Amino acid sequence: MRTPTTSTWERWTRWPLAGAALVFLVAYSLPILDPGMPGRWKALCATVVGLLWLVFIVDFVVRLVAADHRFRWAWRHAFDAAVLLLPALRPLQLVLLVKVLNRSASQGLRGRVGLYVGFGSGIVAYVAALAALQAERYAEGASITSFGDAMWWALTTMTTVGYGDTYPVTTSGRVVGALLMITRWRAAWPSARSCARRSPRCARRSSCWWSAARPGRTERPVPSSRDRAARHSVR
Repeated sequence: MRTPTTSTWERWTRWPLAGAALVFLVAYSLPILDPGMPGRWKALCATVVGLLWLVFIVDFVVRLVAADHRFRWAWRHAFDAAVLLLPALRPLQLVLLVKVLNRSASQGLRGRVGLYVGFGSGIVAYVAALAALQAERYAEGASITSFGDAMWWALTTMTTVGYGDTYPVTTSGRVVGALLMITRWRAAWPSARSCARRSPRCARRSSCWWSAARPGRTERPVPSSRDRAARHSVR
């Protein structure tokens, strides 16, 4: 359950964390996209990644301490804790990064569902392409050897087209592919639904995509201010 302290913390750290996540993504991406980068720049990127990772750990600890039922909250966020604290799971850092960006965007893009879905899907595709390229680039017999190949593979996998011209051959690359298949829309769908529900403008529109996506579900119409005033005067 969200407490006032948690809500205040998330409201104040929403955009700073989003900015930190984007800087983290840039620092993480550059050495992968440019393998020939000078050593001092690689060291700088690694330092930035490490410092921002500490920021994410602090955010996790604060939200844990502020939770009403800490054990239940920790159990629900066990994956986040494992990725943050276990070095063996560091390859999954980008998955946690997507969750941080989604949390910030779901609160900041209320009522802009289409924009949020596009943002979430784009981030998922980019992160998956980056992780696949890191795993596949130097593997024997790999078909994903450039960022263009990796992005094409991520898009065809997300859209279930699957041409088969690019595919992972390493264990790490296949794990990335499996995660992408399982979570391809999860990063955007539930939070976009929450975004739609939180928006009064979306709730009042009969053409709301979330209502249209669930045929057979009868939605109670939201009365307008004029209807509420008329009903109050009758009483």
